[in-house]
Formats: sequence, structure tokens, C-alpha cells
Amino acid sequence: KIDNVRANSLWANSLRNACRGRADQVVIARCEGKVIGMVTCFIDVEASRYLETPVCDLAHVVVIPEWHSRGIGRSMLEHAVNWAQSQVRFIQIGTQVRNYAANALYGKMGFRLAKSQYSLHAHWD
Repeated sequence: KIDNVRANSLWANSLRNACRGRADQVVIARCEGKVIGMVTCFIDVEASRYLETPVCDLAHVVVIPEWHSRGIGRSMLEHAVNWAQSQVRFIQIGTQVRNYAANALYGKMGFRLAKSQYSLHAHWD
């Protein structure tokens, strides 16, 4: 278990790396020049070894708290899904089981639960 400061730092680094070219597509929501949300899209070509086709992973689905419940996440996901559908046949998105708001949104967007799992994380300096 790591503290929130370290977890936020790791999350921020992951977002920066995605925006610096690691992601295949980045959808960004802005208001008055300030980034208020983001969705990153990664094409997993390795999946074609098992599924005979690449898969798009939607990651870093985030809207800053003061902008929640205004349709921003849905709008960004619509753009990300439209882009992904032009690239692949399968799209996946993951979140924690207890992230009820995200799971409700994903369900409204047509995503269905494929599996549930435990994720174990560790970090050493």
C-alpha cells in the first residue's frame, strides 16, 4: 500500500507518458485552456495473437471532480469509442468494481462486464 501523494505522482507520470506519445490517441476536454478531463487509447496489437485482431484499451478515463456530472466523461468516451471503432473490432475498458459512477457510465455506453478480478499492486523505491 502506498500513500495518496505517491499514488497521485505515479498516476500523473502515467498520464504524462501517455500524452508524450505512448498512447495511440488521447482525447482531452478543456475549459478556458485548462485540461478538465482525458481518455487515453492504446491499441494492443499483441491481442491479435489470441483474438486474431487487435484490441483497443481505453485508459486514464478521468474528469477532475469539480466537473463531474456534466456529461464531459460521456462526451470524451464517445470520441474515444468512435476513434477506436475505426481502428479495431474490440474495445475494452477497466475500472474498480466499487467505482459505481464509472461502471454506470460504461454500461450506458454499451460496455458489458466481461470479468471481475483482483489486482494486486506493489511499489518499491
